Amino acid sequence: IVQVGSSYEDTYRVSAESAQQISDLNQRLLIHMLESRRTEKDFLLRRDETFSGRHAELSNTIVGELERLRDVAATAGFSQVASHAAETLDGYKKYTAHFPRW
Repeated sequence: IVQVGSSYEDTYRVSAESAQQISDLNQRLLIHMLESRRTEKDFLLRRDETFSGRHAELSNTIVGELERLRDVAATAGFSQVASHAAETLDGYKKYTAHFPRW
């Protein structure tokens, strides 16, 4: 009984750690996406190339975090989260392809 209980405990601990990692990634993604949107607006209003460069940096960070979120969720068995992350990643890549790069 102790061995079975310990096995279940380990399984739930790994699941909880993965869920915490996913939550942390979501928080960082939220912040970076808001920063990216603000930078995009600044660029559109001011037409200053520095905002375009900053937007590109943030976009690369966001793509990396979305890929990591997708991979962590898939590895942890959260297939629906992994699927949503993959869809968001595809959409975000399409969005960044349309943003002007000077």
